[in-house]
Amino acid sequence: MLRGQASLQELIGRSFMNRKSGAKSKQKAEAAEPPASSQTKSTAKLETSASGPPRTASLQPGQVLCPVCGVPVLERAMNSHLDSCLAQETLQRAKGDAKQSTLQRFAPVSKQTSTAAAPRQLRRSLTAATATEPAKQKRKARRSSSDSALLLRGGQQQPHAAAASRALDDDSGELLPNRLLKPKSGPGHPRHVSTASTPAAFLEAHANTADLPNTPQLPSPPPTSPACVHIQTSIVGRRFRTNISCTRHTQLALARQPDNPRDSNAIQIVDTARQAVLGYLPREIAQHLAGLLDTGSVQVTATADEPKSVAASAPILLEISCTHSQDPQAEAIKQTLETLVRAAADWQAAGLQRQGSNTGACLRTNFLLMADIVVTQDGHLLVEEEKQLLQRFQGLGDEAQCLFLRLFLRKGPWFRLDTLSYSELTHIPSAASQLCRASFATPIYPFPRAAASPAQTHPISLDTHIHPTGDLQPGGSDPLGGEQSEGCSPAAADSCSGQSVCEVAEALTVAELQQLIGQLELGPQGRVTGISKGQMLQLLKAGLEQAGASGAEAAFKQLILMATGPCIKLQQPLCSLINRVQRLFFLNEAQNLSSFLIADLGVAKYPSYAVTRSRSVFTCRQDLLDYESALEHAAELDNALEDLDTEAADQALQPAFAAINTNLHKQQPSACGGDCSPTQLPFFLRYSSAWVYAAMATTGVSLMEKRKQWQQAVDLLQQLLGGLCCLRRRGEWWTRLSLDLEHLGRPDESLEMAEAALADEWVINGDRVALQRRVLRLGKPPRRWKRPSWAAVALREPLEVRIEGQPLASVLGIKSRFMGNGGEECSVEELALQHYAAQAGGSWTGTHAEGGIWATLFGLLMWDVIFMEVPDVFQTAFQTAPLDLGTVVFYPSRRDAIEGRLTQIREGQGPGLLQLCWQQHLGEWCRGVNWDRHGVEELVTIASCVGGRGLAAVCKLLAEDFSGWAGGMPDLLLWNVNTCKAKLSEVKGPRDRLSEQQRAWINALIDAEVDVEVLKVVEPRQGSAPKRRRKW
Repeated sequence: MLRGQASLQELIGRSFMNRKSGAKSKQKAEAAEPPASSQTKSTAKLETSASGPPRTASLQPGQVLCPVCGVPVLERAMNSHLDSCLAQETLQRAKGDAKQSTLQRFAPVSKQTSTAAAPRQLRRSLTAATATEPAKQKRKARRSSSDSALLLRGGQQQPHAAAASRALDDDSGELLPNRLLKPKSGPGHPRHVSTASTPAAFLEAHANTADLPNTPQLPSPPPTSPACVHIQTSIVGRRFRTNISCTRHTQLALARQPDNPRDSNAIQIVDTARQAVLGYLPREIAQHLAGLLDTGSVQVTATADEPKSVAASAPILLEISCTHSQDPQAEAIKQTLETLVRAAADWQAAGLQRQGSNTGACLRTNFLLMADIVVTQDGHLLVEEEKQLLQRFQGLGDEAQCLFLRLFLRKGPWFRLDTLSYSELTHIPSAASQLCRASFATPIYPFPRAAASPAQTHPISLDTHIHPTGDLQPGGSDPLGGEQSEGCSPAAADSCSGQSVCEVAEALTVAELQQLIGQLELGPQGRVTGISKGQMLQLLKAGLEQAGASGAEAAFKQLILMATGPCIKLQQPLCSLINRVQRLFFLNEAQNLSSFLIADLGVAKYPSYAVTRSRSVFTCRQDLLDYESALEHAAELDNALEDLDTEAADQALQPAFAAINTNLHKQQPSACGGDCSPTQLPFFLRYSSAWVYAAMATTGVSLMEKRKQWQQAVDLLQQLLGGLCCLRRRGEWWTRLSLDLEHLGRPDESLEMAEAALADEWVINGDRVALQRRVLRLGKPPRRWKRPSWAAVALREPLEVRIEGQPLASVLGIKSRFMGNGGEECSVEELALQHYAAQAGGSWTGTHAEGGIWATLFGLLMWDVIFMEVPDVFQTAFQTAPLDLGTVVFYPSRRDAIEGRLTQIREGQGPGLLQLCWQQHLGEWCRGVNWDRHGVEELVTIASCVGGRGLAAVCKLLAEDFSGWAGGMPDLLLWNVNTCKAKLSEVKGPRDRLSEQQRAWINALIDAEVDVEVLKVVEPRQGSAPKRRRKW
């Protein structure tokens, strides 16, 4: 990766880049895609978008009409479809219960009521929005009394149960691996998972299973008595036993499996007739029931119901009764049964959250309230047309809003209606027609006939279809097929542009494209296999051009459109507005509406802090537009670099060069109000177009140097050094400038630039070490006779230990591998850990963590300091760190609190602080903190072995410059419990050497009296022994 590209990606965010990726990049990727991957990619895309049976308007083989709604449904899916239909009435009645939304309690009805019911991270945004804007109070008065009463009722509801916040799979049993939402723990490091309860507001939406259309409904259990309890749960782990069916007539029995390697409390569900294992009880229930089964205290009867699919978790009803009511332990058994009932309720509530059946409703509610906050706080950045567009969107039906937001988060541009299936949408064609009539979506002909829908306010006639203009036209036909359907007529197909038809064809799967290519006889030599999806699309495009020349273009388009079926495309104005609303709310490009969903589902737990917002990041609309334009150019540059398209990269860099030439990077951004320096609010400066263009120019310097355009690179670097943006990159700019001048044969100027850089206060850490060593190398007599005072520190070499390692066959571009002590293949770090673990190496316990474990220790030890109340650093409720973390103002603005905490650490209170923070904040998201790789016991041991002085020294460095010190930490952290000592080791292979940032870390650790050394792995020599030598 080129220099500067990483920071460029951090600015523009991967999600923004994915949305803005150009057609040229997409075509290159598709053309280079092999046939197998094309098949996989297309199939995965289809499965993602079609989670249920296609919605059709006529009967196909294997279909029957639903007796409730009259919609054709696959016969094998009728049971689940009937559950969905019958639940719709209940769902409609429950719409007003203020459920399924993280931000629902934000509605400005009563500040006291809303704040009491809202999750804590969302109450802060409400406080920030209402405290500073009197217009919020005016909107409260304008709301209807019915809405107020509705929200008040919702605010007083209590959650049905508290669900575990960790993300688990509905089908994950005791023998199944954990979901890969968190990294695996290393050898000897137990995996710690958060068990904190999900916020109550998240669960109010899912308190009743009858509200969810796709929830398997069992008969209501009889009333529970002290001697008999009834529990609704599911058989998990069914995905590994799809060859064994489970129906409502299956005879079930429970069997303990105490020797299960994953869980000693495992309970199997067995088909007694076939003596086959169907799956397992969820571990949350098994951990309470296992002991009762082992002692014979209870008798359990299980009743099964039909699962949705062969691999889906099968719902079951457990009837648990006490075998001996007069047992002396009857009271303890009763308490265990009560705990079991609560655990089952918690598991069921968590399962409903994980289903996400109301995800579209969550998206809708969260977006509307997020937009309300943005309009309140940053309304001066939106024009009247944009506010009216939001009002028009709010005027749509609920299902139309849900459908738009669902599609907005997906990759388009065209979406096939027959592959869409969302549980919260009763009739997708009706919702799509509303979007088209409101000009929020554009249909491609043909469009399905809109059947009457229970949720539709104005039903559309069955003889109506939608023209590509968005107008309703009478006399339409059914494009989905059928005896009475004429499909897409040549005239209607001819009205579609060739470019639109080619874009729609991209939504076809590989199998569908192969069938279409074969039908049109476009394959090379009649062959349709062994061709990638990109190549097939190119064949379709070429065939369309040939058909146009021969006058058969309409028929050609008709075949393609008949293969795709009805499709819609979201209109850009509303998409751009939603992007703008997200940008203003989250203040980054990596987060979007899905951030609400992962909070709603309990996957993300944001820390508690006060949102204090005294000013807007953008003072005027023009600043926002310039910033967005710069982000678009940055996305184009990154796409060009990934495609290795130097011509496109040069084109994308032109706006950045133009901005630098006009000295835009030297102007004081208006975000600071014109009355503060870059050192006061540097985290606001990054939201300026000048900052983005400076980051782009840094990448431009790398391209110039790659082409050996040294003089152009020197001129650009001198311009960047004269500006106010990207101050932390000044050390890199000075270093590159000195190197490029040396390439030009001007060593004297190169030395002068290196010396000038050392006088720059922004040159720190590894950049300062690199420039110091450069000055010493270039400043030898006769250029410089006097030796600088810092020369001894800059040239200091750490203790070096050498061991022999047998290298394996190395491959260019791949990290070297070695033969381990046991004959196994291992990396150079693993070989070093084996050396240190041996008695000859010191019997150390160690981990290859680099800076990861230190970032975790810093976050836990300084948690209260990081999330303390500081003006303007917490702008939203979805931050994992303050905006100023990693800037020069983080330490000065919290100096007293940081020094007080460092004093506690020096006095040996670090282990206790770690334990306290772990208990209070386990599972909450904080930048740098990894809850899973190391357990609290291990972290406490490490903190004790490192010692208070060393731990405080590292924490102070990270507090002063978290970003600058993020890299370069020694590879290995070693500790010895017996001696209560710790050591850090930087591991280098036979041809590796220390970087300047690593030297800076080693020097800082030596100054803090932390034991640190370099372990050099060398290839064995004949007759030589491992050497140990000391360098200073």
